[in-house]
Amino acid sequence: MTPVQPDPSSLPSKMHSSKRQISRREFLQYSSALGLAVTVSSSLAACAPQVPTAVTPADSAAPVSLAEIIYGYGAEAVTLDMADAIDGPSQDVTDNLHEGLLEMSADGEILPALAESWQLQDDGLTWTFFLRSDVQFHDGTPFNAEAVKFNFDRVMDEALGHANRGQWAPHISEVRVVDEYTVEIVTFAPYASLGLKLADSFGKLMNSPAAVAEQGPDYGRNPVGTGPFMFESWSPGEHIVLARNPNYWRAGPGVETLRFRPISEGSVRLLAIEGGDIQVINQVPAQSLAMLRENAQVQVQQKTITRLFYWAFNHTKDAWKDPMVRKALNHAIDRQSIVDNILFSVGEVAASFVSPSVPSSVSLSDYQYDPELARSLLEEAGYDFDYVATCYATEGRYYQDRQVAEAIQGMLAQVGIQLNLEILEWGAFVDAIWFTPADDPVAQARDFMQTSFGSNDPPTWMNQTLHTNAWPLDGFNEAFYSNAQVDSLIDDANRTADVEAQSEIVRTIQGELEADPPWIISHFEQAVIAHSANLTGLFIWPSGRVNFREVRSI
Repeated sequence: MTPVQPDPSSLPSKMHSSKRQISRREFLQYSSALGLAVTVSSSLAACAPQVPTAVTPADSAAPVSLAEIIYGYGAEAVTLDMADAIDGPSQDVTDNLHEGLLEMSADGEILPALAESWQLQDDGLTWTFFLRSDVQFHDGTPFNAEAVKFNFDRVMDEALGHANRGQWAPHISEVRVVDEYTVEIVTFAPYASLGLKLADSFGKLMNSPAAVAEQGPDYGRNPVGTGPFMFESWSPGEHIVLARNPNYWRAGPGVETLRFRPISEGSVRLLAIEGGDIQVINQVPAQSLAMLRENAQVQVQQKTITRLFYWAFNHTKDAWKDPMVRKALNHAIDRQSIVDNILFSVGEVAASFVSPSVPSSVSLSDYQYDPELARSLLEEAGYDFDYVATCYATEGRYYQDRQVAEAIQGMLAQVGIQLNLEILEWGAFVDAIWFTPADDPVAQARDFMQTSFGSNDPPTWMNQTLHTNAWPLDGFNEAFYSNAQVDSLIDDANRTADVEAQSEIVRTIQGELEADPPWIISHFEQAVIAHSANLTGLFIWPSGRVNFREVRSI
């Protein structure tokens, strides 16, 4: 057997509803893979031993010095069942309730979590995980190999139709119990990204088998994990309340209650933290950052992440079938102005489809801001300037999302594109985009939709957002993009275990996307949070979400 170790030096540097249970649809190929620290060579036999990272045992639990922390976040969760949680606001909460076999550090390194160590067998397909023996679920159910198998079997069961089935079913052949604290995950083919997937938010799959059986379809509103906080209550539109887990296997947080309060308007979140009504906010309004940094009662954290903000064309509509038209609209966008004047430098101009922090990123040579060229290309393509296009957008979900959408709307107007901007509530947006097939009137009513996506594992996210097989309801290809050459290259990249060979394929894919653009690209995002200055131990995961596990009062 070949031991596997996180080795960041050998890998790319670190780097997406109505209020209803999501259980009828499967999203194939979706995962926000974050930072890979498990490298598999072409021979799958060149890895050093995994060395577990020390953790603080539960018997040295941190003192509880805070009664409550209120987190004002931009959009409300949809479900707290990790078999179904596909969106960031849901994972804002579930990341503090649930855990996985592996986890991500703030710097993107893969670390042991519920698995103390792991090994890859010589067949290149069988991954053996050695589990902690001192963990239990919040309801007292033991965490063991049977629980691991139960959760993977559950999420991959086609009959159950869980939204995250596509994360795992295309890759995992079976999960086998070896003994009480040893489990094997067997993949269909060599799969270099398995470590990434297990360590990101989508890998935090461990739900209590007893609670799942007891709650049935209501489990998404009554979750039971192994994490530092336990679910207490959910008042839709008002708050989700979590309580400190007194039996957590690590030291755990220094606060009794963590309350998530959805606040879509950035100005309202800002006033609330300045007034001391809440202690943590995300999506700090960019124009207020300088002022907030001068406030001694508040601390600001800002972190670069690898998510690309873009507008997806609806490729099934005649208006956008010509690549020349799609290139023209990319020339119409002044990305530098968006970053400078809308984001106040909280972001980076997108000169690529892949974050420049990833070695396989290729700078685009053909997307410079040139409105005169954009207008000329539209005229040459015979674009119908009387056509009124519609874009579905959000407010409070992405950083300065409404403001960026309005800026892009204005830039497109300058080259003759008439655009109707529809701002949807987050739950309605999720339903309209990722739970609506191409032939649905709701999908056909839009010409664009805005979102952000990306990671330092391009083969995975490209498979999820660009492959023909990933059209909703089977994935996150909300553009309904279909390019046979891109599909073939993505398949090759995901079947390749050699990292450099995989990177070369990703570079080739970017060239294909430049010639046949699926989106209007804008910028790479940064995560910005603000919290009361008396709090310490908060950090931002590479996903942009906040880790409250080690929060303390100074």
